[in-house]
Amino acid sequence: MQHGQHKDLEMERIFCQLTDIVDGDAPAFDHDNSKPGAPGLFIIREGEKAYCYVNDCPHIHITLDFVPGRFMNKRAGVIQCANHGARFQIENG
Repeated sequence: MQHGQHKDLEMERIFCQLTDIVDGDAPAFDHDNSKPGAPGLFIIREGEKAYCYVNDCPHIHITLDFVPGRFMNKRAGVIQCANHGARFQIENG
C-alpha cells in the first residue's frame, strides 16, 4: 500500500433487514456501546443496495444530523451535513 492510500475495511454486522428500511430513508444506529460518545452509524437504502456511514462530519467532526435521524437532502439526492451544508454522494460518502 502506498503512502496516502487506505484499504477499505469491510466488517459484517447485521443491524436490520434491508426490507426494514424504507427505500430512500437513512435510519440511525448505535454502533459501539463500549465507548461513550462514540459516533453512531446510519444506513441509507437505495433500491436493493444499502450504504453505511459513520455519523460524523469529516470537516468539523460533529454529527451530520441536526435533527436526529435526518441525514438526507432528498431533493438533491445526497447526504447533507445539517450543521454547515456539506454534501456527500450516497454511493461513496
